[in-house]
Amino acid sequence: IVLRLRTQAVPLTAICLDLIGGAALYLGDRWVEDDVNFVEVTFATGVFEAALRELMPSLEAEVAAERSGNAAVGRIFLAGLPDDLHRIGMTMIGGFFRGAGWQVRDGVGLSLQELEQIVSVEWFEVIGLSASCDRHLDSLTFTLGRLRQASCNPGVGFLVGGAQFVDRPGLLTLVGADATAGDAHEALREAERLRARSRATSDHANS
Repeated sequence: IVLRLRTQAVPLTAICLDLIGGAALYLGDRWVEDDVNFVEVTFATGVFEAALRELMPSLEAEVAAERSGNAAVGRIFLAGLPDDLHRIGMTMIGGFFRGAGWQVRDGVGLSLQELEQIVSVEWFEVIGLSASCDRHLDSLTFTLGRLRQASCNPGVGFLVGGAQFVDRPGLLTLVGADATAGDAHEALREAERLRARSRATSDHANS
């Protein structure tokens, strides 16, 4: 399907967001409803990730071309959750941010202690976290709080993703985050806003 769409000159951003992203959301819904088992989810996730790895260089180039010189220079840490195996969204978001000129640090798959160590010594203006379903909200809240406390940037902004935040905006305050986004384009806009706030906080502290 991906190959056919590419021969039809369908933009890679649409393929990644609408096709792969949409399929991943559908898979997540079926997982929550117990319509698929762990083996099926693992296999499908591997297919999605393999497609994204192949598409990522071209996706980054396409995003960079779309922004035509308006690239940002910021640092974002895409941390993920230690107990959440769904990495598709973070992989995709990382490609969009790199294409937009951000320096991206990938922390998906690391333990909480490893995440804390990284943010304590490396300066990030934004930290991105994602919860694939409601049962990870407690873990998200706990992880976010620990990373905020450990961060060497006191003005770091936390951007969270997950379908539940789109449906229930009140969850943003519940988990202690600063912003959420429904797709990669919105994530870029929100991250740039958080970056500006972080720099303003840093400048005020240094003045």
